[in-house]
Amino acid sequence: MRISFTQARPRPRRRFALIALLSSVLLVGTVLGARPADAQTVTGLEHVCQSLGEANNIQTVICTDLFEVNYGNGTYNAYTGTEAICQNTASHTYLTCGYVNMGNETAKASSSGTLLSLPFEYGCGGDEYPDCATDARNSFGGTLLLSDPVTCITNVWGVTLAAPVAGETTEVVVGDMTGTLVNNLGTPHVNIGDC
Repeated sequence: MRISFTQARPRPRRRFALIALLSSVLLVGTVLGARPADAQTVTGLEHVCQSLGEANNIQTVICTDLFEVNYGNGTYNAYTGTEAICQNTASHTYLTCGYVNMGNETAKASSSGTLLSLPFEYGCGGDEYPDCATDARNSFGGTLLLSDPVTCITNVWGVTLAAPVAGETTEVVVGDMTGTLVNNLGTPHVNIGDC
């Protein structure tokens, strides 16, 4: 599955702005002020979903997405996105989730061990987050894997964390039903860039 969209290239000093921009693009799913001369492309490479529970035709689902960021100059980066879905399986419609708490990170295996991005924790609903999307998927961005882009990233994957921080779990709530991610949900390992 490949999903692509384009956005304006951030200035090098603004890595946090890039993270916010990538998250915003995921949340709204639109093209933001792209100019062909300095555009970068974000492509969805992997998409893995797991049902967290179902009762009375109401289901909660969590998905992990791995994205490639192509800066257009031969350099690349990667980040993980997470989707939380509340749906009615009988009518095949999305429902508004009451609460979502999730965390993700991007990982890369190497001979010296596993390199991890900074964990990204976010959600919607409840007292700590903005409201969840109305009758739609809830998409959350993540943190870039590398501080500086490179030409090739081998053996990289995305992970939605079962326990984003100590004492918390990834969970999706709709009505009186709570779906909890028991084990980390990872994408297949891929190479990114010109490897």
